Amino acid sequence: MPIQSVHRLLSCLEEYDIIYKNPETKKYSLSLKMIGFSQSMITSLPLWQHAVPFMKKIVSQTGESVFLTVKEGIEGVIIGGFYNHPDFQEAYPLGKRTPLSGGTPQKVMLAFMDGQRQARMIKVLKDKGQLKFPNELQRELLIIKEKGFAVTEQGDLQGNILISTPVFSWEGDVIAAITMILKKGKFASKELNQMASLTRQTAESLSEEMGWIKML
Repeated sequence: MPIQSVHRLLSCLEEYDIIYKNPETKKYSLSLKMIGFSQSMITSLPLWQHAVPFMKKIVSQTGESVFLTVKEGIEGVIIGGFYNHPDFQEAYPLGKRTPLSGGTPQKVMLAFMDGQRQARMIKVLKDKGQLKFPNELQRELLIIKEKGFAVTEQGDLQGNILISTPVFSWEGDVIAAITMILKKGKFASKELNQMASLTRQTAESLSEEMGWIKML
């Protein structure tokens, strides 16, 4: 096939989010949008396979709902979860994509990127019209990193509180976020901190399973 035809085909597939081009390596891979078409694709993802027992454990300990979000380009994509209420599954469905400047799990992933990569990502988000106030976002990211987790203090549009903690690869790069969903008003501040601590421990355990070594 002529190189021009290959280029047009790749551009078309990228436009429809069928494939994803890594901006750093310039290589193409199958987009996570495809997971919306095939449940079997989720179970084949190594990260999801490693995450399932940890997520099931936190669900059994708390009775609350959790979901896993992974980073793809300038977005975070939900690849699966365990929900105790149908409203949660509707609000945070499989394949839902949100810019890294948007949702709670997206912001926690952005907060724990290394400085240069974070700066590049913020610039791209701003250039693509996904971010209006970069300085405000950067201040928020500093607070998130200091706390070790992100939380929607006022609840999301459905009145839920989300607590998100980062998951790291063996190289120390943030690759995902585990998020617990809590009903607004159900927990006191002290209990929220306990849930945040448990979610963080779960994310760290998953990271260690992926080969990450925590720096003391």
